[in-house]
Amino acid sequence: MKKIVLICLILIGITAIGVLLLKTSSGITGEVIFDDSPHYTKAICDQSKFCQDYKIYCEDGELVRMVAIEGAMLQHFDDWVDPRGEDADVLCK
Repeated sequence: MKKIVLICLILIGITAIGVLLLKTSSGITGEVIFDDSPHYTKAICDQSKFCQDYKIYCEDGELVRMVAIEGAMLQHFDDWVDPRGEDADVLCK
């Protein structure tokens, strides 16, 4: 009887360890992955003429997410004027 209880406890322990290993190594983060979502890129500039490119994710005309593109930035001269005019501030159409 003691052997059966010991074997059951060992099997339960092995199963629990296996479940924990599978759950933690499966890449489940709880975050939504936007890689396949439709998006476009847009440079957003501040008052000092510093511009950073972003991936813009929109849904039904509303901004869902903005992700900065690493290394895609530019500092313009003080006399630079954004040629996009009023459209520079519109993120989602």
